[in-house]
Amino acid sequence: MVEVDIIEEVKNNFVSEIGEKFTVEVVLEVWKNISKLIINYLQHNKCMILKNIGIFSLGKWSLETGIRRELVHFQPVFKLSVDLLENYGLHQPKQYTDDKVPVAPINYCHLANESKVDKECVLYALQMITETLWKHLYRNEDIILDFPELGTLLIKKQVVKFNFSKTIEPARLESPRICPKIKVAEFEYYPQEIVPCKFHTKSYFQNIE
Repeated sequence: MVEVDIIEEVKNNFVSEIGEKFTVEVVLEVWKNISKLIINYLQHNKCMILKNIGIFSLGKWSLETGIRRELVHFQPVFKLSVDLLENYGLHQPKQYTDDKVPVAPINYCHLANESKVDKECVLYALQMITETLWKHLYRNEDIILDFPELGTLLIKKQVVKFNFSKTIEPARLESPRICPKIKVAEFEYYPQEIVPCKFHTKSYFQNIE
């Protein structure tokens, strides 16, 4: 079965209900910025939900190194929408995510500013790609949906797989700055001399008197 490229379908069968206001170029630009926003959220240890498509989150594993430190490994994870899985009998291998990753809402105003369009256009672009995806899944076709700079969603023979094109890890937190009151601790330590030293013994002070 030939895989249907959802983005190509949008290009070839583009129908705008609002005339020239929304062009195919604008829709693709919005989609590109949605992918960038997902990457930004993941890099800031947040997950993002695309309604009727799925959720992007992070998987986290801690490995003992034997030196009282843990080696933490992060991996981006995509989970297909439960509605899609149930309605079309799709299967996705279990994805492990960190339950502590907060869900961040989509910032439609930010997307509108980045794409130089209004919020209505952003919603329309997302709706159009989502509807195209659902339409071809309804026809029981294999699909491919590209997320620019992020990865590719593949659904083949009812099995779901997402291939990330880049490694994404949350930004590392900087170590806390040392209090200026203990600045001396930043320098090399030199042991203090014994007081009184061998020369200034108790008998030395007695002779002075």
